[in-house]
Amino acid sequence: MGQFATVYVDCVEDKITCSPDVVQLYHLKEPDSIQWVINSCPEGAAGFQISFRDESPFTDIGVALSGGVTKLVATGNRMKKGYFKYTMRFFDAGGAVIAEVDPAITDDPLPPAWPDYP
Repeated sequence: MGQFATVYVDCVEDKITCSPDVVQLYHLKEPDSIQWVINSCPEGAAGFQISFRDESPFTDIGVALSGGVTKLVATGNRMKKGYFKYTMRFFDAGGAVIAEVDPAITDDPLPPAWPDYP
């Protein structure tokens, strides 16, 4: 496995938006991993962080460089069904938070079964 769901991150002034706000993963199917594509950052941003509220559904979070685009990627799905809230923060050079948002991940074993139609 290892197919990524993509979350696009945009920032206008100090407001971050994630699209989608809640991303759906399927740890026995795909997508089972996430890539965050940072389209824009708040003015003065020097750093970026993702922190999970209770526990992370992933074993690894790192950076991927591809075609001139920098992405934050989460892999190694722990295969635990659940709803995982996380906080995404941008920091200035002094370490102060200048923007943040609280999106989520839903991780299920498989997509819903489609009913059989005659």
